[in-house]
Amino acid sequence: MEVATFSPVASDEALATAFGAFVDALIYPAARALGAEGEQYALDLSWFPAGSEVPRVDVFSDARWAEALAAMRGGSVGSASVRLRRAPHELERSPGSSGLQIDVEFAHRSSTAAYVSDALEISLPSKLFCVVGASFLSHPIPLELERVLVDLFTSVGADLHASTGYLTLDRLATPYLLWAGRGTDQASAEGARWLPGYHWGELLSGLHINVLGGMERVKRDAPCAVVEELADSPEPLLYLQITEAIDDCPPDALRAMRDFLTPVLPPRDDRAAIPPRILGIESSRLVEQL
Repeated sequence: MEVATFSPVASDEALATAFGAFVDALIYPAARALGAEGEQYALDLSWFPAGSEVPRVDVFSDARWAEALAAMRGGSVGSASVRLRRAPHELERSPGSSGLQIDVEFAHRSSTAAYVSDALEISLPSKLFCVVGASFLSHPIPLELERVLVDLFTSVGADLHASTGYLTLDRLATPYLLWAGRGTDQASAEGARWLPGYHWGELLSGLHINVLGGMERVKRDAPCAVVEELADSPEPLLYLQITEAIDDCPPDALRAMRDFLTPVLPPRDDRAAIPPRILGIESSRLVEQL
């Protein structure tokens, strides 16, 4: 799950509130459940004061968390993350075991505003990003959890006047970008015009909606089970959801979504694109649609 915003309305207070909402909705309940089951876990907090290249890394506590949030509200945090790790000793032996983690990350636009690529200065948005590891998920995904994820995603997107956002169940968050030869920073900088791909849940902002034919056309023709208007002019925002259930999204539904969103998907750059065979068909349900 990712929500990105360029909007000046997304104040430091609003960004800190959104980051706290992610932690409250996902980290705390999972930690309580692990504790109730007597399972070992570790909870870590890491954050970069604005302008610093040295992170503060702490064991998560209410006092440290309150301090970090206060710094975020004051605009003095460049980036931050909260990580819940189950079976922490196993994770230390297998650092690639991301399925054992829940990560919530934040990056402030002030920490990324002057990114230089090919001698071109680009501005990046503020972003909230969350990954829930497979070990925290059962199949089918419980309806209650799906509702928590969708409500969190749409409410934060609306509160922050998001430029883009996606909600997906996959091993690769944005396989389309790899196929198209777009780096994540480049995709973030272009987010007001191009989507980072097509996913089960997608946020469309003003220019996306205009390119696709306007609000009414998208609401009428989008091949989705859910089309919800989260905000209207002057900063319109739509939420598209392909199917009712996140773990029941067949290939033909993905293809229909891809075809509908083609005008707002970045074109392929063959010089930088990664062939689907390198990505691996089974590593992503989306790759086989490209």
